[in-house]
Amino acid sequence: MRSNRLLKFINSFIGLVALAVAFAVWWYGWRPLPQTSGSVAAPVTAAVTIHRDERGLPRIEAGSLEDLLFAQGYVAAQDRLWQMESLRRAASGTLSEVVGPAALETDRETRSHRMARIAEQQLTTLSAADYAALAAFARGVNHSIRQQRGNYPVEFRMLGFDPRPWRIEDTLGIGLLMFRTLSSTARIELQKALLLQKGDKEKLDYLFSTRGGEDVQPGSNAWALAPARTHSGKALLANDPHLQHGIPGIWYPVQLRGGGLDVMGVTIPGVPGVVIGRNARIAWGITNLAFDVQDYFLEQLDPATGRYLYKGQVLQAELDRELIPVRGQAPVEFKQWVTAHGPVNATVGNRQAALQWTAALKEPFVFAILPLNRAQNWTEFRAALESMWMETSACRRWAGCRSAASTPGTCRWRARPASSIGTVISPLPNSPAFIIRHRAAS
Repeated sequence: MRSNRLLKFINSFIGLVALAVAFAVWWYGWRPLPQTSGSVAAPVTAAVTIHRDERGLPRIEAGSLEDLLFAQGYVAAQDRLWQMESLRRAASGTLSEVVGPAALETDRETRSHRMARIAEQQLTTLSAADYAALAAFARGVNHSIRQQRGNYPVEFRMLGFDPRPWRIEDTLGIGLLMFRTLSSTARIELQKALLLQKGDKEKLDYLFSTRGGEDVQPGSNAWALAPARTHSGKALLANDPHLQHGIPGIWYPVQLRGGGLDVMGVTIPGVPGVVIGRNARIAWGITNLAFDVQDYFLEQLDPATGRYLYKGQVLQAELDRELIPVRGQAPVEFKQWVTAHGPVNATVGNRQAALQWTAALKEPFVFAILPLNRAQNWTEFRAALESMWMETSACRRWAGCRSAASTPGTCRWRARPASSIGTVISPLPNSPAFIIRHRAAS
């Protein structure tokens, strides 16, 4: 009799544990999944349709560019909100705020590059068209964030915080993060400087050779074949973006149709448009040539006062002083001097060294992804690249190895077939031009 009671107790306990596990899976895993059918009200000027194929990949159709990018931001936040949150915090030096002291050194390094300040400066130089495009994307992200309130991905629940509204600076910061990841030569500059103190200059020049734009570069790869050289008779492009693996991957597949765009490929979560992909006429890839875009300048600087010598004149350096919020402890102060060359964030022997980075050049920022997406021939493609941020304001001596495959008059491609599952984003009632379209992105 006693054994039967024990068996019933064990069975009941197992049943309760199973129910608890099932509820936890539903609550934290299934419940936060995005809505992929039906319709939602949103501040758009006309209906926007989001089709998803059998793998859940989105194809977005809209009547205007702003509505299209709004929907792209909306869908990106549905699918990759935690990844977007991680990327923008990595770019702004605020990871410690949510994960604690383990990320403090990462935040210090990010702030030593002044990435948040560079993004703020880029924002002030945007054209009206670029600002409108990036603001539309941000509005879409924020509309999704508001709809997900109380139902955010499990990572937010585990860390106990809610995402703040998306800003245009967050998108710009993610671009800077990718630029730094692919082109950071600062450490090599410091290694060379230290070796030059006691090393053989001829050997160092061989190991750390300087290459011009026409020289062979030790970077990544991309190549294209003309239609005459392929079995199918169509142009073929292969591209290695030269990025590290991650979970989830850095690339987010999407297809965009409307507002002058008809393009498919991959983008970076948090960035509108298609970064690598194709339209009906041209395909392109972007990869890394490992050009030298960072230099260190040895400064004659008094670290106590910030006074330094520059071109025969004594100048006053600017002092960056910030508080880094750290979860579980008091904020940590971050300070650095900034000279005419850049932030003083390293030492070589007993000398202070200032980092000059092409991304920090004070030039107008152009968001050239959308002109690249629209390009219909080689001339338009090259014109888009002339204004691309990694070619101009962010990098004069470095450019992605951009290979294009274009087959004028013969290139054909089919859109990925959509399943019957779809989402319709409808205009809010009573006002096709809802007021949110006319105010700053929240």
